[in-house]
Amino acid sequence: MFQHRTGIGVLFYWKHGVSFEMKSAEIAVERFEVTLALPVFVQAKKNGNGEDNPQLSTSRQDFLQQWVDEITRASKWTDIKGEYPRRTGADREPSYSEFCYFHPFVRNFLYVTRDDIREHHRRNPSLPLDELLTQARNRNLRILQRDDLAWLDVDVKDLTARFAIKSCWLYLFDTQVAMLEFQLQFDSLSRKQTPASLMLEDVMTIQDSIRRTYSSYWSVFDSSEKPGTVVHNDSHVPARLTLSRKDGFQGTTDDNWTQIESSFGNFETEGTNCEDVRAHADYLRDDVEARHSQSVKSHLDHVARHREPFTVEVWQKLLYPLVPTTLDLEDAKGRVGDETPVNPLRFEHIQDERAMLYSYIGIGGGNVRNITEGDWLRLASVDDPGDSNRYPYSPDFFADAKNSLSGFVYDRFWHPTGVRPAQPYQTTRWLCSGYGFTGVGDANDKDFFTDEHAGALCHFRHHYFALSLIAQFHRASLLMYKHRLAEAADCMLSNDAKFGEGDWARRLREIDFRAKAEELAKEIMRFRTLYWFSEVSNQVQGQELFAMFRKHLNLRELFGEVTADSEAAVSLLRQWDAEDGARATASLGVLAAFLVCVGPFLSNLNSLFKIQWYSTLGIALILASLVFFFQRFPTHWLRNDYSSRWKLWRAKLCRWTGLHPKLKLLLCSLVLLIGVVLMRGSMIPN
Repeated sequence: MFQHRTGIGVLFYWKHGVSFEMKSAEIAVERFEVTLALPVFVQAKKNGNGEDNPQLSTSRQDFLQQWVDEITRASKWTDIKGEYPRRTGADREPSYSEFCYFHPFVRNFLYVTRDDIREHHRRNPSLPLDELLTQARNRNLRILQRDDLAWLDVDVKDLTARFAIKSCWLYLFDTQVAMLEFQLQFDSLSRKQTPASLMLEDVMTIQDSIRRTYSSYWSVFDSSEKPGTVVHNDSHVPARLTLSRKDGFQGTTDDNWTQIESSFGNFETEGTNCEDVRAHADYLRDDVEARHSQSVKSHLDHVARHREPFTVEVWQKLLYPLVPTTLDLEDAKGRVGDETPVNPLRFEHIQDERAMLYSYIGIGGGNVRNITEGDWLRLASVDDPGDSNRYPYSPDFFADAKNSLSGFVYDRFWHPTGVRPAQPYQTTRWLCSGYGFTGVGDANDKDFFTDEHAGALCHFRHHYFALSLIAQFHRASLLMYKHRLAEAADCMLSNDAKFGEGDWARRLREIDFRAKAEELAKEIMRFRTLYWFSEVSNQVQGQELFAMFRKHLNLRELFGEVTADSEAAVSLLRQWDAEDGARATASLGVLAAFLVCVGPFLSNLNSLFKIQWYSTLGIALILASLVFFFQRFPTHWLRNDYSSRWKLWRAKLCRWTGLHPKLKLLLCSLVLLIGVVLMRGSMIPN
């Protein structure tokens, strides 16, 4: 048993008549559900001249609808319009209770509102009420679904797990963030092709590997079990991931595939050494080994070429028709198939290779209270199995030395022994780590834990998933804003070849930075006003769980950092405006002093000379040359827009204002001379 703490716990269990703790390999699991949520950053591919696609540009008020049309046109995704909560079907009551669970301002974000219905009625006044309710669209969030997927098979270590695909949804937010939701129901397990029972140890193994979208590293070592064999291995990814389609969807013209298989680069080979394996990926002779080595090559080549992590084929198919944002047209065609249309919408990873994992684990045999503290920690942190009698990390690592699970568990419906004064239904434990959320309970507790309509299972699928979705949306959006602010600042400071060098080029970079910073400041203000919630429900459970998600995801600090960066950018723009104003004031002061000196002469021109129209033009040229010599255009006059012609003139103006002072003086002198000639040619004595 555990040292220095858990021995007391064992005595406590024994005193109250509860059986001793059991290893994870001895605890059977009767119910296992997994939902994966992968946030990505979505953007439209730019045109050949580097400008945004006008049809898909985020500057359009209806860009979400344009994105939905583009995605559904090229794939099996279909738009879920206004009918949520459901009015028919098995989940109509759970979805109804989910809707009532949240504050009104949260409902305005997640669901179709009265204003959405009114707006749809204004555009379609002839539609009856029932059709308005089912066709109205959320302005902030669009949800797509696909029902052509059947099975997901996960091969990891010595076992193969098969999951039935219950649903696959794609959430599109107007912050340019998309969230893929992939709901799975455990079906069967086999070890080396032999049917087997699902144990808690297997659940840990599956959970740790199924959420990986690519391999982040490999270990290369000589096998001690097989002399002469070199192992190339990432112990946290599946050996193989296989996605199968339903029979009725085979052979479709837009996306012709029936089964997709992904490899992560785990293999064994003979006749070589570790250095050869590290250096080469195409030397293998066996077809299976060659496929795995090709996966390694794909990972390495993609990062080397595009400076962005690779995404294995199964996850690419789930996100299709979105393709990696770093790929050009030829790469995208080669990745999804030459006959498949390439979509201009692209995705980019916001987080690392781990998708957010939600799992629901029903323990059989009444053994839920026999799980060791070490295994509770592994379930909370979504770790692979280990020695159940040890912690997965150093005991000194945990913030609370007396309770290592502090901050990871929500025990409102849990009692460690079940004896009085505990209630019979207190067999459910919620585990939260930010990137993982797990419900663990007694599979025989049909009154609460397995109740799909009003109990813990209903809340897991609906209420708790929705509130965690909000937290994940917050984090993904803030990381995306942080990324875009960094890109804007980098463009301003870098010496981009398209701008060249010199003061005028620096001003062009500052102008583009101004446009991006002002746009981001508006978006962050809108996010802060409409979507930033510190509380989502009046229900105490919702408040407490949402607070746990916010703490683990570090949302408060991240929000403060992003808003501070945005305010710093806006402050810099104000400083530039102040400098432009001060420079203009000083320059115009010099010009005013000059005009004071020549003012009496100009006021008597009409009495001394007969002035023609081209004399007036000459005077205008003189004044213009003086203004251009002393003044430059303020930065905010020249901010970016989507007009190529304006960009060309803007560059010319910046070139002029950035000329060397001596050259500028020479040009102004020439213009002044022309103005004097025009004036003298028109002056006739009275």
